[in-house]
Amino acid sequence: METIILFAPLVGALIAGLTWRAISDAGAQWVATGFALFAAALAWVLWFNFDGDLRQGYLMDWLRSGTVDAAIALRLDAVSMQMMVAITSASALAHLFALGFMDRDKSFDEGLSFRPRFFAYLSLFTFAALLLVVSDGLLQMLLGLQLSAVMAYLLISFRTHFKNANLAAIRTFVINMLGHGALILGIAGLYLLTDSLQFDDIFDAVPELAGDPALTLCVALVLLGAMAASAQILFHVWLPAAMEAPAPAAALLSAVFAASGAFIAWRLEPVFIEARVVQDVMVWIGMATALLAGLAGAAQSDIKRTMGFIAIVQLGLIFTILGLGLGDGVHQVMQVQIPLFMGLQVLLVLGVGAVTRSMDDSRDMTGFGGLRAKLPVVAMAMMLAGVVATGVGFAQAGLGMILPGPGNVVFASAYLLHPVVFGGLCVAVALGIFALWRVIFLCFTGPSRAPSDVIDGIAANPRVMNAVLAVLSVLIVGVVLWQIARMSAMPGLAGPAWLASLPFASAVAGFVLAVWFYVLQPGLPKAFAQAVPALHRLLGDGFHLDRAFGAIFTAPLRSLGSLFGETVDNRLDAPMEALGARLEPRYSEILDRRFGPVHLCCAAAIFFGLVAVITWSVLAAGGA
Repeated sequence: METIILFAPLVGALIAGLTWRAISDAGAQWVATGFALFAAALAWVLWFNFDGDLRQGYLMDWLRSGTVDAAIALRLDAVSMQMMVAITSASALAHLFALGFMDRDKSFDEGLSFRPRFFAYLSLFTFAALLLVVSDGLLQMLLGLQLSAVMAYLLISFRTHFKNANLAAIRTFVINMLGHGALILGIAGLYLLTDSLQFDDIFDAVPELAGDPALTLCVALVLLGAMAASAQILFHVWLPAAMEAPAPAAALLSAVFAASGAFIAWRLEPVFIEARVVQDVMVWIGMATALLAGLAGAAQSDIKRTMGFIAIVQLGLIFTILGLGLGDGVHQVMQVQIPLFMGLQVLLVLGVGAVTRSMDDSRDMTGFGGLRAKLPVVAMAMMLAGVVATGVGFAQAGLGMILPGPGNVVFASAYLLHPVVFGGLCVAVALGIFALWRVIFLCFTGPSRAPSDVIDGIAANPRVMNAVLAVLSVLIVGVVLWQIARMSAMPGLAGPAWLASLPFASAVAGFVLAVWFYVLQPGLPKAFAQAVPALHRLLGDGFHLDRAFGAIFTAPLRSLGSLFGETVDNRLDAPMEALGARLEPRYSEILDRRFGPVHLCCAAAIFFGLVAVITWSVLAAGGA
């Protein structure tokens, strides 16, 4: 069944992307959505029947040379099972939301067919993410990550005539490729040390290498790759920019793709344990990332960029947890942490997409307000997300802040091992909660600050969009209640009596500060910005790290590309054009006359043959 779940989005993408002329725009959208829903349904069925034992399934040989034996294989355990359910569910709901969200798009000309391509991209991204989380070896994991990065580029730049979207796509791709370069070196080093690329062999071999500087270097390189994928400090600039993608794609990118680095660190936790220095560094990296993102997110006016910084705060807390060395407890915490982070982030970004769609694609939330009456379902869903985040600790870092559980373990570990990190985490929690409720209050409370024609033109969102937000809200509440009851039995750590309540108090402080600034005294934010304009500009610009990245990486690459174009392309243009001018009249008519009626048949045969082979492979593997 897991094989069918993996390949269902790929089949849906192929049919939607290549046969949309035959099955129509609407048919292509529903085919992709249907396969996504099918994969999600099977994932839930598999999860309910999963007994917890490790299951491995061979699909095909990929690379075999000397001692390198890399096969495409599936690894199904508690980690991958949890991620498979989360990814397929998020993808299915994003597909459904897109049915309503993409029914119009002012960035495309009327009558232009753009939806089949968008739905095919969503499905291909889902396939790539699933390939990553069910991988049974480092090479397949790298393949899934690379494919995810390619699909992220295509989704962000989907509106190709928007300059900001193109620049954001390039930035995302460049940053992730830098991280992938480090990850490749780390994988190569692990292979040299363990003589294997398979997880089981590596996990068995690394205890004998504990303390080896070579292992520490390899793990540090893997950490760099994970940091780039999960938008940690210095690599974080791609995630707020990636929110240029349409809302359904932005939801998957900020929830699924951004969690891929954390998943890699989680999957390779037995390796990280043997390089304790790297884990200590992870703690500080996560705390610094959460603090920086919280400060920047609290001063943004662009609502989508704010959602990007809120996601980074949560990811910073996740990296801190992964570095604390909780032993077996890390799996209990992360099985709650990552799926709930993904669910909340999808809900928030889709809600923001519904808001911007209603506000004529405006993204300046300082010009919103009073939308609760116009968008009641969206308002209720986002407020629920805020309550969940505040009530149980931002990013679920404290599911046990109400009942004893993993929240106390996480913060107690931080206090006992790194007191400064503990203080930083509490401040980051307050800032993250403040940024989240700031978005909610600016959008839905107070009088409207938008032009009257925009307010009068707000229509009800398509029912499918509201239905998706409602389903997500119910799922999140159900999961929170179930996980709190399940995790309450987790033992805590010894510490001062006030330790259990301080993180929750930090979250409440962020909420109270947001109420004070944006409900009770709505003039305070403007007064604060005027009192310290330099600080406000610094925070709003994300500490100028975007510009620094552009100066260090983007500008040199652009100069290199221009140099190549001027020196190489210009010299080749004239000869190639002359050659084409000679060959085109002579051969084009012959090719059209002899092969014109045939090439469409050949393309159709290749496509349907590919679909048949994939379908047969999936059914055969499922039957086996």
